[in-house]
Amino acid sequence: GVPPGPEIVVEPSSKSLPPVSMYQPKITATLSSLDKKTVRTVTVEMDDGVYTGEVRGQVREGKGEQIWHDGHRAGEVYSGQWVDNTPEGHGTYHYMDGVYEGG
Repeated sequence: GVPPGPEIVVEPSSKSLPPVSMYQPKITATLSSLDKKTVRTVTVEMDDGVYTGEVRGQVREGKGEQIWHDGHRAGEVYSGQWVDNTPEGHGTYHYMDGVYEGG
């Protein structure tokens, strides 16, 4: 037979997880600071998370990523196309229990 390998001992880690702020993108604008017509790429704090991507004025429009921190979507991420503040078109949605990719 095969001789036994070395014994593996798993011990609880004494290290704590890094702070959540380490995972949050740096905010580059506020919604109220954006004019109504200009198209630009920003990172902006929303009511329930952070959006990084294209905006037209104060509306998510184009390619972008939303990370939800609060509410019923907390912990979920959508990366893909946005139309009039709504995920629409090709994109990937990471739910707490799975991933959907489509368009």
